[in-house]
Amino acid sequence: MNKVFPPVIRIEPASSCNLRCQHCPTGLDASPKGLLSKDLFLKLLPEIHQNISYISTVVLYHGGEPLLNPEIFFFINELKKIGIKKVKLVTNGKLLSEEICSNLLNSNLDEIEISLDGLSTEDSNAIRRRSNAREIIEKVLRLNELKNQIENSIRITISTTQFIDDYKIDFKQISNAPVPFWLNEYKKLGINIKSNWAVQWPGGYPKSSKVIYHDLNVELPDKCSLLDETFTIRSNGDVVVCCYDLTSLKVIGNVSETTISSIINSTEYLQFKNNFSNKIYSEPCKSCAVVTGKKYLGKSLLLDIV
Repeated sequence: MNKVFPPVIRIEPASSCNLRCQHCPTGLDASPKGLLSKDLFLKLLPEIHQNISYISTVVLYHGGEPLLNPEIFFFINELKKIGIKKVKLVTNGKLLSEEICSNLLNSNLDEIEISLDGLSTEDSNAIRRRSNAREIIEKVLRLNELKNQIENSIRITISTTQFIDDYKIDFKQISNAPVPFWLNEYKKLGINIKSNWAVQWPGGYPKSSKVIYHDLNVELPDKCSLLDETFTIRSNGDVVVCCYDLTSLKVIGNVSETTISSIINSTEYLQFKNNFSNKIYSEPCKSCAVVTGKKYLGKSLLLDIV
């Protein structure tokens, strides 16, 4: 019996980025670069529509900056037209002009997630190079103001990544990453805040000298929700096995050459998942925190602070 579509389809509008974040493979120039074409997107649409009963969410993001693609509003509108329940966009926020904010609010987008990192604006600017945290906050606030003016239901979320500060932390006591004070105040405006720890990406990005802790006492998993619940299409049509694979360590097919269903049901894809179930790991899984344990990134090491 053919496997059905997973609930989350990830389509990458752009694998290029206008920032050079020090913890991201895309910013470190380790990822492919390019834009999703309108023709390739239109090739995907009918098959997504045919399988819409299985799909809960389409995320327009993988490694690059989606707003670099001039067709982004067309993509959102077409996905909503065919009945996708939730369309989500993840952005660094730098391009959130008044016009783009207006276009996003008129596109029927369900959720926008904006990335800002660190415990202060200074931290964020140092980590997210070419970015200005204060300017981006002002753009997010303007988007929220416009949303309220027209009573739009879009969910606005700020996603923030935190970095271990030094070696004094008791790693056994690490739990949820803190929500930084400089962002916490925006909750009262209806903006959602979510925080997570920065860990090394599969493939070793950034390099291991930036990692300050590796939990070796991890039980090897035989299941991973990222493999089971998502399907990720890169801007050039390549399908990677996981949404954490920003550098295309494992390409399982290309949707410009075949169908999504054919890739989902391919021997190679099914064997990859079966191997994981048997705790046989290849890239990107064998260097992923899900398998290895979390490799936390130290802020001072990341930024080469002496």
